[in-house]
Amino acid sequence: MKQTTTTKGIFSRSVSLLKPASLQSQGKVQQSKQCVLFLYPKTKVMKTILTLILALFIQVTVFSQVTSFSGMLSNNRVDLKFATTSEKNVSHFIIEKSTDGKNYSQAGIVFAYGNTSETMNYPFIDKNINAKKTGMIYYRISTVTNDGKIEFSQAMTISTGKKINKK
Repeated sequence: MKQTTTTKGIFSRSVSLLKPASLQSQGKVQQSKQCVLFLYPKTKVMKTILTLILALFIQVTVFSQVTSFSGMLSNNRVDLKFATTSEKNVSHFIIEKSTDGKNYSQAGIVFAYGNTSETMNYPFIDKNINAKKTGMIYYRISTVTNDGKIEFSQAMTISTGKKINKK
């Protein structure tokens, strides 16, 4: 690979000529030549301006906005409630739980309304717990879109077990 760097105006220009044989052997290109051009702003001000311009053209897609997520221990179950203010192309929500806050497993699935800009409220009941055992249960919500993309909510905790006051 041959690389040439030149400076002219407000950008530095770096041109890389890649050898086609090495790329063909990797199955990456089938053309006889490959040229890659990179433009780098020379000053911090130009980097900031370029970043702002790119931010105007690149949109970050938020599938759903989970605005509230709460839970309550009741007998031998946890009643969870969550709400979204908007949903775009959302298929379903996966309720996940963990006992260490790191390793999560699926507790259940709640199907989404899909596409809406209204506030939607969702309930979920986790009956698979041991309320007598002292500890913490961590819950989070995975939002899954119709094309398989996943977005995670913040985790929330439920304390289980009875606390014994020693006198």
